[in-house]
Amino acid sequence: MEQSYSEAAKWYHKAAEQGYSRAQRNLGNCYANGKGVRQSDVEAAKWYHKAAEQEDLEAQFNLSICYRYGKGVKQSYTEAAKWFRKAAEQGLAEAQCNLGLCYRKGEGVEQSYVEAAKWFRKAAERGFAQAQYNLGGCYYLGQGVEQSTVMARFWLRQAAMQGHIKAAEALERLE
Repeated sequence: MEQSYSEAAKWYHKAAEQGYSRAQRNLGNCYANGKGVRQSDVEAAKWYHKAAEQEDLEAQFNLSICYRYGKGVKQSYTEAAKWFRKAAEQGLAEAQCNLGLCYRKGEGVEQSYVEAAKWFRKAAERGFAQAQYNLGGCYYLGQGVEQSTVMARFWLRQAAMQGHIKAAEALERLE
């Protein structure tokens, strides 16, 4: 069978209309990327929202990004943080890291370095390089955790070993 994005989108749409969250998320991806359908951030956000409400953590994360940047929805850090939290609480490392960023910057939540470090740690322990880098920065600066150059080096090294360039550069400056 020949690959056809439009055929895939057609079948995703049929399944999505019947309430299947994975099909709703995949249809959202089709609209977000213009694969098999005309690109539409509004339609992407609509389908992500339907799947997100059914606890689809990838859709929750995608919807968070829509809200953070105002793609297909009115920009809202509060809504972004809400959906990042839902995916983060289900263990999605990228959502945990992004929720940490919300807390570090005070975007959609009350600013808290302690909460930021907590969420960075959850994602870092799952092996997410960006969170390891962020947590290394928390230790270096003493933001939300007790300042520790040893722990800063540890987390920066973890990220650097995964090819995180900024972590490698920061580690080089510390050593």
